[in-house]
Amino acid sequence: MAPPPPTTPPTTLPTSHVTNPLLHHHQLLHFHQQQQEQQQNLHLHQPPNPPQQQQPPLSPLPPQQQQHGVPRSSKSSTSSSSKSAQSRLHPSLRPPKRRCVSNACIACRRRKSKCDGNMPSCAACASVYHTECVYDPNSDLRRKGATVQKQEPSPARKETLQVLMESVLTSTEDRVLDLVHRIRSATNLEELAAELKREHRNPTPMTDSTLEGSSPESNGSPESLEAELSGKMATLRVDEGQVRFLGATSNLVFIPASRDDEAAELENISESDQLQHDATMAILSWTNATENAQMIAHFIQLYFTYHYTFFTTLSKELFFPQFYQGWEKTRRKKPHEIYCTPFLVNVMLALGCHFSSLPEARAIASEPDTVGDQFFEEAKYHMMTEDAYARPTLTNIQALALMSVREAGCGRESAGWAYSGMSFRMATEMGLHLDPAAVDKLKDHEVDVRRVTFWGLFLFDKCWSNYMGRIPQIPTNIITTPKPDVFPAEDSALWFHYTDNGVVPSSSSPPSRTRAIARQISALCEISHDILRLFYNPTSPPHPSSLPRFDSRLTTWASTLPVELSATDTALPSTLLMHMFHRCLFIHLYRPFLSRPEYRHCCITAAHQVADITRRYTRLYGLKEICNVAAYFIHTAVSILLLTPQCPELRECVVALREMGKQWLVAKRAVCIVDGMVERWGIVVDDAVKEILVASRGNGQRWGIGVAGGIERESPRDYEDLQGAELIESGWWQGQSGEAWRGGWDGLEQVLTEGAVGGVGDMVMDDVVAWNMPMR
Repeated sequence: MAPPPPTTPPTTLPTSHVTNPLLHHHQLLHFHQQQQEQQQNLHLHQPPNPPQQQQPPLSPLPPQQQQHGVPRSSKSSTSSSSKSAQSRLHPSLRPPKRRCVSNACIACRRRKSKCDGNMPSCAACASVYHTECVYDPNSDLRRKGATVQKQEPSPARKETLQVLMESVLTSTEDRVLDLVHRIRSATNLEELAAELKREHRNPTPMTDSTLEGSSPESNGSPESLEAELSGKMATLRVDEGQVRFLGATSNLVFIPASRDDEAAELENISESDQLQHDATMAILSWTNATENAQMIAHFIQLYFTYHYTFFTTLSKELFFPQFYQGWEKTRRKKPHEIYCTPFLVNVMLALGCHFSSLPEARAIASEPDTVGDQFFEEAKYHMMTEDAYARPTLTNIQALALMSVREAGCGRESAGWAYSGMSFRMATEMGLHLDPAAVDKLKDHEVDVRRVTFWGLFLFDKCWSNYMGRIPQIPTNIITTPKPDVFPAEDSALWFHYTDNGVVPSSSSPPSRTRAIARQISALCEISHDILRLFYNPTSPPHPSSLPRFDSRLTTWASTLPVELSATDTALPSTLLMHMFHRCLFIHLYRPFLSRPEYRHCCITAAHQVADITRRYTRLYGLKEICNVAAYFIHTAVSILLLTPQCPELRECVVALREMGKQWLVAKRAVCIVDGMVERWGIVVDDAVKEILVASRGNGQRWGIGVAGGIERESPRDYEDLQGAELIESGWWQGQSGEAWRGGWDGLEQVLTEGAVGGVGDMVMDDVVAWNMPMR
């Protein structure tokens, strides 16, 4: 009997987890080699099996490795025989079962390799490929949850579908087929939905052909009430030849837009009935105040030389062609195509007279204070007879705004404030604050003139708010219209120093740069708007912590200014006025905190800079040809310079106010106010300033300044410039208006400080000395 075969202990594969797949593969090879040797030893000591019971030899590789290189037809049979052989092995000899991984990492799915599903990183990503291992169950489309999530439409697609469905449901019967055709032929439904939303917000204005129809029902079924209520929430529409804005809560949107019957009647007048005017008669047709066409053209030129360049409120390119055609031809145009009217021209003539010393510029040749009154009276006649104050048109808005600034230059603030309010409200009614690009019917020049008019009004508003010490009337959060474009033809046109004697000979005539300067002034007005809201917000008083932010904005504005717009010896008059405005904003910013030495120094520095710009303006152009807003800027600087009364800048500013007083009453009144301040606080000034102030005391009677114990009232008109006859009752010249006014230098600094934030806002109505002080 043969001895039993030698037994060898079975070799088992370690059950510990092997993180390295290459090491695991070599262990499997070694394990199967030992297993094959054990099988060979068993065959040596056992009889051979019958042929039908012979089993195929075990492969030294696991099934997943054995499949490589095997024909596709034999893979299934090889795999089944290998599994049956492994099933007959001892449990300890069987290879460990691979854990079923339901979610492979993204990297393994891309490589199409096996993933062990280990967290936070599988073995392949961590040890072999050194890639980022990320598990995302939703990215596997074979999973039920991911499939459902992918099938759900995105929010944008939901919105698109909702817009399309609502458009179909709310459209009239005659529009449904057209809308369905647009949906079926659209290549991009999102773009179509956006287009339908724009049409929904801005419905097409009623055209003339629609107005001529008998009724909506005659052209088809009427639009549903729901569509009417939702489609006309807010719109710009053409009404009586003008674009008007009607907001969300107005019921006037349901009134059909009307035409201007008067304009239509004028269009039917035959050409033979029109009066034939030559150039002279065309100019004379604008006013009845004079029969001198040469003087009319002269005053208009003065207005466009000095006033229009700073207060740019209209289109010069649209104004002059109609001005030279005359009113008889211009009035036959459609209402929205008229850019020159007698009302507007007479206001321009009244302003232009202030830049002239000719006798023809005065209503009474022997009285300088009547300059421009003859044209202004005719302008008010046109305003009343034509109901210009109740008809919102571009020319009426422009004329009322110019009337307001002229009244301010004459010291009649109440009337000027009323005119400016009319202008601002008409601008809102016409929707000038909104982007006119939404109205398809408007031409490019119509869009431009609306933008120029609005941003000109924005400047008027900020000048009035600073001048009166009140919160701005035009808020910035309602503005969507962009600033006007810069037209090379207008800005490159040469500017000439034009006076009563014609053009002053000069070595060079710089470009006018009217639009470029207007855009910079508009940016400065936006800063001024925020400063005014800071100081006149009744709910939160200003705090020094807010000052650096505004100081930075003002400094950035100046640093980013083009070189050609700097305050140099070649600067234009409008450029120098713009820099005066910029320095005054520094004074307004720091004046409420004069008690702090650093802020006091900032105010005094800015006042000195205003004086320096005034000196440069006087040397270049003289003070006869200067816009009335300069009187406010200079007066603001003088209020601060009184804290250092011996400085030469104070004398220069007082002399400038005296010279400007020959053309603008507001400057003459400013000298009287400075005289009252000097007397009240006992300020010691040099002899030149004292002489000017003493000489002005006779002029102060019309405003109740410099008269002891009140004044004798000769007529109510003498006091229409005052905001109440009770202003003068206190007799301030003897110091009878209260102990707070007799505080010497400390009292002056206190009033300047409190007045900047409205602390003397009520006192202004009780004492004329503080009245009209900058920032109240």
